Amino acid sequence: MKDFIRVLKYLKREIKSVILSFLFAIAVALLFTGSIGIMLPLMEVVMSDNPHQDIHVSVIQRRFGMTITPTGENQLVISAIASHSIAAQGGIIAGDILTNIRFIDDEIKVPKAALLRFIAFDTSMNDLSKVLFETTNQTGGLKSYRLSETHNNWRDNLKVSLNKKVNNLIAWGTSFLPEGEDFVTRVLTSMVGFMLSMTLLRCILRAMQEYIVKRIGFRIVARIRNETFKTAIALPVIYFTDKGSTDIISRFVQDVNKISRAINAVLGKTVREPLKMGMTLFAAFAINAKVTAIIIIVFPLVGFTIYHLGRKLKTLSRKILEERSRLLGRLQESLQGIREVKAYHREAFEYDAFSAVNKKLLRRQYKRARLNAAAGPILEVFGTLAASIGMYVGVKLLTTPNPEITPAEFITISALLITAGLSGQKLGNVITRVQVANAAAGRVFELMDQTSVEQDTDNGIDIPPMTQSIELKDISFSYPNTDAPAISNINLSIVHGQSIAVVGPNGCGKSTLLGLLSRFYTPQHGTISFDGIDITTGTFTSVRNQISIVSQQTVLFNNSILNNIKYGRLDATRDEVISAAKQANAHDFIEQKDEGYNTIISEQGTNLSGGQRQRLSIARAILRDAPILIFDEATSQIDVDSADKIQEAISKMSKGRTCFIIAHHLKSIVHCDKIVVMNEGRIVDIGTHDILIEKCALYQKLYKLN
Repeated sequence: MKDFIRVLKYLKREIKSVILSFLFAIAVALLFTGSIGIMLPLMEVVMSDNPHQDIHVSVIQRRFGMTITPTGENQLVISAIASHSIAAQGGIIAGDILTNIRFIDDEIKVPKAALLRFIAFDTSMNDLSKVLFETTNQTGGLKSYRLSETHNNWRDNLKVSLNKKVNNLIAWGTSFLPEGEDFVTRVLTSMVGFMLSMTLLRCILRAMQEYIVKRIGFRIVARIRNETFKTAIALPVIYFTDKGSTDIISRFVQDVNKISRAINAVLGKTVREPLKMGMTLFAAFAINAKVTAIIIIVFPLVGFTIYHLGRKLKTLSRKILEERSRLLGRLQESLQGIREVKAYHREAFEYDAFSAVNKKLLRRQYKRARLNAAAGPILEVFGTLAASIGMYVGVKLLTTPNPEITPAEFITISALLITAGLSGQKLGNVITRVQVANAAAGRVFELMDQTSVEQDTDNGIDIPPMTQSIELKDISFSYPNTDAPAISNINLSIVHGQSIAVVGPNGCGKSTLLGLLSRFYTPQHGTISFDGIDITTGTFTSVRNQISIVSQQTVLFNNSILNNIKYGRLDATRDEVISAAKQANAHDFIEQKDEGYNTIISEQGTNLSGGQRQRLSIARAILRDAPILIFDEATSQIDVDSADKIQEAISKMSKGRTCFIIAHHLKSIVHCDKIVVMNEGRIVDIGTHDILIEKCALYQKLYKLN
């Protein structure tokens, strides 16, 4: 459970909302208890011949510990004395007859007919030190007793104090009891109305409490998403090469949602009991089908409510799914384009964009939470209404000359109907949800706690723009969980301004070699230097700011053409973007679009041709104005016309820069200053096209094939 407990630690930032939620939950629990508890005194009142007298007797028994039984001769017989009670300590004897109450310092006279009520509720009885209880025994002997409520320990004194307050409350409630022949009907009407009022208030509070709980859960999950994304976007490229992005996306979408549901389960009322509801209704029908069947009256109202709320929830749920799809799209773009994000050092930009989409999803979830929070209480009100109607009919049946139901049956049915209404919430299994969430939280925190994130060393330096040379010395590198090295013993010197082509069979290590230049990977052996400075001693930003990449798999984002080109330099002006597009031979086709540079590119750029996508990528690289250019199969998957335009653009932007070109079409690299031939992770030859075509067998073979 440690992972889910870690999730709950996020509640610290929501402490005010948590406290408010708990207060609402306590209020709901008290009102629920009251709505159930009110039924028993209701039954006592209904079934009593003299309810006022019964209440007085009950209060006296609770306070003094003596049970008084009024007789037909208007005598108040003390029928029982509770051990260790005030009456027992005062010496009152069971079997005596209570005749009078006398005050030591006062001449108050209490009529015998009002004696019970006076003892139970009159404020003069608060100070027992001035009161004498007068009794007679069966032989006519008179006795006086003085009782004391003072005890030697604080617990008993507290109990006495609470008893007085309860008695005062009962006295207040009793004052509202009606008199007369229609007593039962009037009491029933009043009590049912009071119970419905309590239920309505309880349901309102419960809706508020559930909404607060859902807001807490959504905020915690949004925070977990942001923190996890911040870690994911900072992971090195090799992590994604090894793990892929699908699992990470699953953790963001599926696992985090399980955590959200579990948070709601822990903080809210989530234990569904449909089976319990069915059994209680079945038992109620078995006892008296006529009373229980009354609940069918509200079924049309329940059906209409469910249908109406269902339509709204369906609409909102669709919108939420759309927002989740956008969130997943944003996530996929960022992770699938991780090379571009890293190369252009746009981790912070991607984090801000992701947070914005996440916030929009959060607002949609708030709206649905309000409907979900209201649905349960509304249905519960209908359930309580049905139970109240059944109860009303039951009382009528009970009070007919030939009752069709016994008092015990009536009380049992009432309790069953209320329990069934509350069980109708269909709460889920909290323990199961928490266990599932614990596993999900473990996967999420496993990603969040990754220690292999890219971080500059404390003494990392800002490497100045390269102006002289690049040196690769004894470079070797292997991917995780592989036996053979991807590249081995690479030694290469490049003078600034040269164009370097890297050729060789598939899988020979060409892309890996150039990935090392951008610090996508760190070699296990050897060093790479810019102007004699080891790039591992520099900051990631200072290294990657010197490199622009145009890859075979062009990555474009679901944004405008203008913003896609500006991804190379976010502070670029519109004129600078247009200038870069012209140099990349992209300006003409952009202007032909209805929205021009404001045209929104679809996901993965599917509304553009391969050549158009590649030219936008080149424009992005031109705008960056970096001293090092890397073209990784930039013309391998496009038509001849587009390839010629792209080659022209590459030639323009290569002037005055160091260019690395990976190409299968070797005719496009014959004019390069240096061609590096690789095979099985090693350099087998270096030279110009004219030299290699004469002496390098592998180059000759590749040239003939391509």
